[in-house]
Amino acid sequence: MCLIYFAKKINIYFRETDKITKADIISTYLFIASMIVIMIFYTKQYYTIVVNDINTCNKHDTRSSCLKSEFTYIVIPYIGIIYSFFQAFYKITDILAFISNCICCCKPLVNNNNDDDIDIDIGETTIEINSFVL
Repeated sequence: MCLIYFAKKINIYFRETDKITKADIISTYLFIASMIVIMIFYTKQYYTIVVNDINTCNKHDTRSSCLKSEFTYIVIPYIGIIYSFFQAFYKITDILAFISNCICCCKPLVNNNNDDDIDIDIGETTIEINSFVL
C-alpha cells in the first residue's frame, strides 16, 4: 500500500492522480530501478577511467591541466550519457505503461463484443499518455 501511495505521489508520468493504474505504478518502479542500476554501473566505470587518467596525467602534466582535461573528457560525457539514459528509459516505460493500459482497457471490450447475447454500452473511454487525451 505504501508503494502505491509513493508512486501516486511522485507521479512521474503526470497522469491524473485518481486515474493512475497498476501499469503506471509498475512502470514507475521499473524506471526508478533501471536508473539506479545504470547510475551505479556507469559511476563505477567512469570512476576507474578517471583514476587511471589522473594517475597517468599526474606523471606527465600539471595538476590544473589534468583536472581541466578530466572535466572535459570524462565529466561532461558522463552527464550526457546519464541524461540520455534517463530520457530514453522514461519514454520507454511511459510507452509500456500506455500500451499496458490500452491492452487492459480494450481486452474486456473485445472479449465481450464477441458474445452476441450481451449488449454493452461502452460510453466514453479515454486513455491518457502525458496529459494528452486520445
